[in-house]
Amino acid sequence: MTDTMNIAYASADNYAPVLGTSIYSLCKNNADADIHIYVLDYEISEENKERLRRTVQAYGKQIDFVSLTEKLVFLSGRVGAYGNEGLKGFVTYAYCFLADLLPDIRRILYLDCDTLVNASLAPLYNTVLEGEHFVGEAPDALRREYKKVIALPDEAIYYNSGCVLMDLERWRQHGASEILLKAIESGWNYPLADQDLMVTCLYRYIQTLSPIYNYLSQYFLYSGREAAFVLGIDYFSAHADDFAAGYKAALLYHFCGNTFIRPWFRNSRHPLKSLYDSYYYGSEWRDVPQAEFKEKPEYRIQYLLFRFAPRPIFLLLSRLMQRLFIFLQYKK
Repeated sequence: MTDTMNIAYASADNYAPVLGTSIYSLCKNNADADIHIYVLDYEISEENKERLRRTVQAYGKQIDFVSLTEKLVFLSGRVGAYGNEGLKGFVTYAYCFLADLLPDIRRILYLDCDTLVNASLAPLYNTVLEGEHFVGEAPDALRREYKKVIALPDEAIYYNSGCVLMDLERWRQHGASEILLKAIESGWNYPLADQDLMVTCLYRYIQTLSPIYNYLSQYFLYSGREAAFVLGIDYFSAHADDFAAGYKAALLYHFCGNTFIRPWFRNSRHPLKSLYDSYYYGSEWRDVPQAEFKEKPEYRIQYLLFRFAPRPIFLLLSRLMQRLFIFLQYKK
């Protein structure tokens, strides 16, 4: 579809080692591809920018830093009222405005920093967005009751925004940025921030992508059919083969959730810890020691149930715990 793949990330300086590891995996597994990386930059240090440049240049790719402190000024009058942190608190939402930040780009793939690219991105990047769809995302792993929390229709799919394919030309034609801004101005304030904003405002325009394009850490807990039971979402059962394929060889792994502890922590028990470390210690941040994660009791309990409880018991308790979490965390 295109000769150049445009890839976007967003990061502050403290997340640079995680960002750099993802970009290194992207470059290494797409060595022959023409790639232009855009980093939506909130005060990334010059030292870390130079490490990122070395990472990209070693593979003949391009990288540009888009300063959010400068570029988001065009939103300052409308965004400044959102939250107490002003533009700093708005960095999470930056990718929602890629069409404005990069006005000459027609198509782009946004990736969260906490991802690992495991294969060529070409099949994902070249996905045809059909009909009225101008965004492509894979489903998230939240109980179906969460849709009620954000007033999302029950028939709609709740998506994960860690990997977002965007036709920016059609985005602009639909005035999508203005739709999102008006939602924020109206007093919109949902729990999962940018992800809720994108889904609630644009779900009609989002095409469902395979889980192999955004394989969440939660998927290592369940098979597709088990996920359907635990989360109450039929989609996972209908796409059980994709879950099985992704377990062994997803195109993109997304390290959200804390049951396994994210793999950039030295005490991680994630099934892909060794794979992640092979990239981390091959990256420009190999000299940065991995920190230790301070685990909450509920994560430890879920992991112990996963490892040692009889499977039917684990699945039943997981289902009940997920429902209870939604009720207690988001009750109004």
